[in-house]
Amino acid sequence: MDNRRYPRASYITPCVTCLKADGSVDLKAQEKVYDHLIGGGMDGVLVLGSMGEFFTLTEAERRETAEHAVSYIHGRMRVLIGTASMNTAETLRLSRHALEKGADAVAVISPWYLKLAPEDLFRFYDGLAPQIPGKLMLYNYPDRTVHDIDAGLALRLRRRHDNIIGLKDSARSAEHTVDVVRTVQAEYPDFEVFCGYDNFMPDVIRAGGDGAIGGLSNIMPALLRDWVRAFRDGDEAAQQACAKRVDALMPIYNLDTVFIPNVKGAMAEAGVDIPTRVSFPLAECGAEKRKEIRKFLEKAKA
Repeated sequence: MDNRRYPRASYITPCVTCLKADGSVDLKAQEKVYDHLIGGGMDGVLVLGSMGEFFTLTEAERRETAEHAVSYIHGRMRVLIGTASMNTAETLRLSRHALEKGADAVAVISPWYLKLAPEDLFRFYDGLAPQIPGKLMLYNYPDRTVHDIDAGLALRLRRRHDNIIGLKDSARSAEHTVDVVRTVQAEYPDFEVFCGYDNFMPDVIRAGGDGAIGGLSNIMPALLRDWVRAFRDGDEAAQQACAKRVDALMPIYNLDTVFIPNVKGAMAEAGVDIPTRVSFPLAECGAEKRKEIRKFLEKAKA
């Protein structure tokens, strides 16, 4: 039995972004999202990550959303802001703005569309990090960027830049993330490593990593809070019970190629009173999918 305690275990939500009918950000509805996550016991939030549909918003909307998040949350949980753009100057402007307004860190996904070689990725972050006046989290998402930040690259970058504090790793295997944990933390024990898929969290925590920045926490944050607490407390029975419930929710990711509409639909089905609109050309979660989601939510109940 593994009854060890893991005090650094934590859960951060890559939160959805609420949209108005015209596609602009609905900041009043967004406050309901933050209240839901704070009430559910989340350790932090990643605003304007992939789940937050940053890729369709203007620079002005992203600045307004970031500033509002920091101001509204007001220290009640950790705030990370996604600031990536295919235009590096815009990434730097957004990063500086978020940090000036009080964000705890910025998260920058590697450039998408271009299938970059490892040296290109190194050059990108190596040039970016010295110009960001605060903490920077690397963000690896091979399914969307068609390239990969592996353990060796993460270590090289951390050796070069003290403000690179960690990695969100949305790789398709827990082994990839565990390799990052073991490789980088051998030299830098405080380097933070989070998986992007919720069900990989136990492997990551047991390897010495920090936990997850996982989308299911938008839907049932209290469940993921309880899971993290079970690792902090060394309660293996509670860990297993929570894992079973999380597994019941995981099919939400597979209902469509892009899972953002279904996460918003699941939040509404779970009782979070927010609009479920999504960025064009995505379509809202329809009645048939919401029927399936209700089944998953029922299975995930304690």
